[in-house]
Amino acid sequence: GIIMLAPHFMLSDAAKLGLTPIITCTLFLFLTATLTLYVAKLLKLDDRQGAIIAAGLATGDPHACAISMPLIKAKGGQVVNSVICVIGFGLIAMVILPVLGRLFGVQEQFMGLAAVIGVGNGAQALFAGFGSGYEAGRYAIWYDIGRHVIMPAGFLYVFLVMFVRKLRDRNNPSIMATRGIEKFPVWLGVFIFFWVLASLHFFKEPAHHAIFNLVKWDFSLAAGALGLSLSFKEIAAPGWKGFFVTCLAGGLRILLLLLALTICFKAGWLAA
Repeated sequence: GIIMLAPHFMLSDAAKLGLTPIITCTLFLFLTATLTLYVAKLLKLDDRQGAIIAAGLATGDPHACAISMPLIKAKGGQVVNSVICVIGFGLIAMVILPVLGRLFGVQEQFMGLAAVIGVGNGAQALFAGFGSGYEAGRYAIWYDIGRHVIMPAGFLYVFLVMFVRKLRDRNNPSIMATRGIEKFPVWLGVFIFFWVLASLHFFKEPAHHAIFNLVKWDFSLAAGALGLSLSFKEIAAPGWKGFFVTCLAGGLRILLLLLALTICFKAGWLAA
């Protein structure tokens, strides 16, 4: 399923958005992942759940939590708990972001970009966008293409950070993320290979849409199987700490994002 997901991401589609929005999306993707991992470590959250939350929050997609499960070697309960954390934060952010946008005086066009980066998760981003105004909602639909295209870089970055950390300190019992993975996974290399081919438009439009429809069924069945294999006790076992990490890292991202958009607009780097 993860390998078949690769042909859906077309980098040329993101190029149509303009250089500054793409750079902003990319920078905040890596910033969010790094910030979340740091906050998780600061609050002493299990590094496996911290990495799963970082992948989901950075990409703005709860699916990334499930995608990262075989890479991070997280428990099923941690993954489902992290999905709840990411979706829960999105519900809060989609209401708060329009209010903060008005306080910062951000124009509707850029609030569409802020909704996609600061909230993510498709429908929640659109809610935040249209909550900021009709134009903001329209731009959110447009900018969401960029978020989808660079999404793989988010969970790949989280995996690489945790993998290198584990290799550098193999004997540390507190490091659980990626434990058991001794070398770079072959199937992940296949994913990256197909991602590159997709960016070069090797897969034609009907083919990559058909593949993505297969992926949706694949992930739906996998998510259903994961849910049926877990008890509520296992899902609740990680507690509320993951949600606090998600809200703290996500809240800081929104504030930094609105500040960055304000500076970029005043500096003339974003066209009105």
